Amino acid sequence: MRLRYLPMVCMAALAACGGTSDTKGDASKRQSAGEGAKEAVATAPARRLTPFVQANDPAFVLLPERGADAGAFVPAGWTVVKSAKADFNKDGHQDVMLVLRQQDQAKIKPLNEGSDQTLDSNPYRIAVAFFDPVTRDYALVAEDHTLIPRNDNPRFDDPFNDAKTGKGVFVVGLSRFANMGSWSTESRSLTFRYQDGAFRLIGLDCTESERNTGAYTRRSLNYLTHRMEVEIGTVEDEGPGKVTWRDLPGTRLHTLNEIGDGLDFKIPDA
Repeated sequence: MRLRYLPMVCMAALAACGGTSDTKGDASKRQSAGEGAKEAVATAPARRLTPFVQANDPAFVLLPERGADAGAFVPAGWTVVKSAKADFNKDGHQDVMLVLRQQDQAKIKPLNEGSDQTLDSNPYRIAVAFFDPVTRDYALVAEDHTLIPRNDNPRFDDPFNDAKTGKGVFVVGLSRFANMGSWSTESRSLTFRYQDGAFRLIGLDCTESERNTGAYTRRSLNYLTHRMEVEIGTVEDEGPGKVTWRDLPGTRLHTLNEIGDGLDFKIPDA
């Protein structure tokens, strides 16, 4: 069986959420959209950085609260590795999600003495800004520096795979792949939607596999329906592996800043 990067629950979450295209209407509709945008900005969660990070890593300076464009939220010494747009607050305007990475040469070192391969331990950062149709600029509503872990182990490839948006959500893909010392691999995709004043985790897909045997376990969690699909099989299977379903505890939806390291976020066993 061929392993999938963006499994079913993420695709379902993308399809279930609101559209992303701009809308046209009369003056009253535009005014209503503007009021909705101002309300969304006003109720956005406070930007949080842990005291440890602020005190010990000057790279994590606070981002500006507003900016004329996406570039305004890129600090000096950082670069955009991924940028995508979607209508997150459903006001008919395109908002922006950025994945940033620091560009500190001191954090890029040879894997071994004399090696031409390097280990880049520069940190990542996620920022999301809503477009304000009244002021015609962007307001920062979320940022996170822990979901995408830093690559500080030379035995592992960089953990960041990709980020994308679609129909009111954004999805971050991560992986754990050892280039030596282990046959085990793991890939995850985490889906977030803006709800109740914060971006909340609504879906998580995890595939663990063994490269030497081809055995895999896939878990697809939908935190909106409180259900988890489990598939167990091997890559040599002509069709899907054995599929079972389980109920998830009816807990509240975790916010982006509550997840921590996306690869270490606890999910139920298969």
